[in-house]
Amino acid sequence: MPKTVTDELIKRGHPVKVVSDYTDTMGHAGAILINPVTNVKHGGADPRGTGLL
Repeated sequence: MPKTVTDELIKRGHPVKVVSDYTDTMGHAGAILINPVTNVKHGGADPRGTGLL
């Protein structure tokens, strides 16, 4: 996110905490899609997390 955006959010009174890129603070994503017609299942997970175990 550009520093101009975080600066503007702070200026407007929002609490902002800048963290390093790809930190565990942001959490990890995972998803499952089931095709209702074929019942084929697709899944994906953030490779940086434990969702792949």
